[in-house]
Amino acid sequence: MSSLNILWFRYLAKTHEDLCTPECKNRDKFEVLRPADNHTLLQINMLSADDSGIYYCGIAFPDSKAPTSKTTGEGTLLVVRETKIYSKGAINIMVTISLLLFLYITAILAILKFFSKPKFKKSENEDLRGKQNVHAKETRDACQAIAKEIYKKKKRKQWPGHLANFGKRHVPS
Repeated sequence: MSSLNILWFRYLAKTHEDLCTPECKNRDKFEVLRPADNHTLLQINMLSADDSGIYYCGIAFPDSKAPTSKTTGEGTLLVVRETKIYSKGAINIMVTISLLLFLYITAILAILKFFSKPKFKKSENEDLRGKQNVHAKETRDACQAIAKEIYKKKKRKQWPGHLANFGKRHVPS
């Protein structure tokens, strides 16, 4: 039996790239592993979004002229999405700006609340209570006036006639 070559290819959007045919072109990035006799793996080091593509494994028997001497697998789609990682300094700046913005908005709302006049009408209950208070005051004033008048009348009747006018200035006629 002839020697077996393991080949790895990557297909990108508009082109393909020979990765390991049979030796890897970029040994720092790609490495072929053979954990068992009938298995092979492609290890990709320092994975990034640029590594996205469809990866194919192929085998070739270079000494054979048979049509089945070269074959590939079905391909494996690899999609790498990068997430942005912010530094601690950038996070601290964002938190500080957010806090200052929150304090500014809170201060503006407090000022507006403090200096604005209420723009709502009194409820019907408050209007009714106000009318009742006015009516009660008028009734109280009337009762006090009647009480004063009765007191004055009683006071005049209790004292003899010449003392009823006591304290009043007497003007000779």
